[in-house]
Amino acid sequence: EILLNAKDELIRERNQQERENRERRAEVQRYEARVNKKEELLEQRAAEFEKGEKELAEQKSIIAKEKKF
Repeated sequence: EILLNAKDELIRERNQQERENRERRAEVQRYEARVNKKEELLEQRAAEFEKGEKELAEQKSIIAKEKKF
């Protein structure tokens, strides 16, 4: 009976450990999803910023050409 109790305890501990591991993996996946979303937003903002910089440079070029005439 002691052996059976020990096996039962081992099984309970293993199940508990597996549950904790699943919870940790789920938490890591949530963090990864948040980081990926933030990276996407930063990339979009960077693209918008570059677009604005390009438009500004074009406008400056147009103004400079108009001043020459």
